[in-house]
Amino acid sequence: MRAMLLIVAALLIDGLQATVSLMFFILGASLTLIPFAGAAGVPVGVGLGMAINLCLSATLGAGLIMLLMFNRMFYPKYILPGGISEIFPGFSILPTWTAITVLSILQKKKDEIAHAAMQSVAQPTQQSKMNAQVAATPEVPQRPVDGIQAPSYAA
Repeated sequence: MRAMLLIVAALLIDGLQATVSLMFFILGASLTLIPFAGAAGVPVGVGLGMAINLCLSATLGAGLIMLLMFNRMFYPKYILPGGISEIFPGFSILPTWTAITVLSILQKKKDEIAHAAMQSVAQPTQQSKMNAQVAATPEVPQRPVDGIQAPSYAA
């Protein structure tokens, strides 16, 4: 359940970034219709979109990283490349936060499976403990006639 909430949060961040990028690109393209602002329209729109995307990555992305750390799913090998790719213009449209989250969740599941396998090898089962106890108890001779155990005279 927590994993799904993390994925939804990452999808919301990526969707918000893509929407902001597209919105400012359209705003910049629409400025080309104005005679004097036409030449600066697209660069201004792209620049504003990039600045707001960086702010979104710095705030919401940091919050998502904190949530991953809180749930013990912080793996720098996924977070560092994804965070670096958010800096470059155009890459912020890609769903990098979702990819980081999904890869971290899958790595956590893989680590849990490996940990459970090591625990099952390291800790013997109850049946194997009972078998070891039976094997360690000495045999007491019985009389063949009535099945009564012979008295033990060990000192």
